[in-house]
Order: sequence, then C-alpha cells, then structure tokens
Amino acid sequence: MGKSLADQLLSAGLVDAKRVKQAQQEKRKEQKHQPKGGQSAYDEQRKQAEAARAAKAEQDRLLNEKRLQAERDKEIRLQVRQILQQHAVPADGEIRFNFKDASTGKIRYLFVTENQQNQLASGQLLICASGKRAVLVNRETADRVRERLPAAVLFDATALRNTSDKNNDIDDAYKDFPIPDDLVW
Repeated sequence: MGKSLADQLLSAGLVDAKRVKQAQQEKRKEQKHQPKGGQSAYDEQRKQAEAARAAKAEQDRLLNEKRLQAERDKEIRLQVRQILQQHAVPADGEIRFNFKDASTGKIRYLFVTENQQNQLASGQLLICASGKRAVLVNRETADRVRERLPAAVLFDATALRNTSDKNNDIDDAYKDFPIPDDLVW
C-alpha cells in the first residue's frame, strides 16, 4: 500500500514529526465540528434554542403587559373610588328610587329625598358604583368618573332619554303617552 502524504513528506525530510502531529490534531478537531449529514446537529440545536428563547421572550412580554394593564386598572379603580368618596351626595331620604344596574342587569334602589328624585329624573344627579355600593354624585363628578371608568356610572337619566327617543321613533303608537321619569310604584 501507498504511504500517506504526511509519511512521504516526513521520509523525504521536508517536514518534521512535530509538524505532522500538529496537522493531524487540527484535522481531527475540524472533523469533530464538521456535520456528518448535510446540516450539523449543532446548528439544529442552536436554532431550536434560539426559537425557544424568542418564544420565552414573547411570553414574558405578554405576561408583563398583562401585569401592567392590571396595575393600571387597579389604579383607575382606586382613583374612581376616591373621587366618589370625596364628592358623594348623601342619599338619606324616604322615597325609594329604583334603577337598573347596567353592569348586572338587576333592579337596585336608593332612598332619596324628593328634591334628589327630581334631580335624578332631570339628569342633574347620577348614580355611580363605589365598590358594591351605589352613591349619588353630581353631573361633573360623574363625567370625571366616566372618563376613567365608564362602567362605574350606573344610572344616567339623560342617557335613558336618548335611547328612549330612538325607541319612540319605533313605537309611534305610544308617542302621546310618555312614561314619567319619576314614576313611583
């Protein structure tokens, strides 16, 4: 059999044994890192790790975004609660005022004075939710609350009138019989 090129060069005296050994080591290192197929397993693992890192980063970003949104919502609810506590009109009358809670769809009530009942019917006073309680507030306060948290405004007579005006167009047969806003049952 023929000698390898390294053996031939060594026997000819063109290179020394140290250089041949060094060349063989470099060749082994290159072969170790070379892919056996067309694509190396190392590259495949690197791509998978990079994809996993990107997915983890996206998941972390989404979780952080949800956490920040929850903090903002909590801050807004606290602001609304503070506004309502500071500007609430005491409702301590003897007339039961019924209203539909827009958030739950249930009929709730407050005991108000006759003056407050008239102001509620005219839209000067509104009913807002402060936690599970319903409180009376003036229109300016309700507008400030509505800017921050629209669901906190439970009753607004002017909004009801606007929707009833649209319904009146449909129910023309009853246009001569308006339903009073201060109807007591």
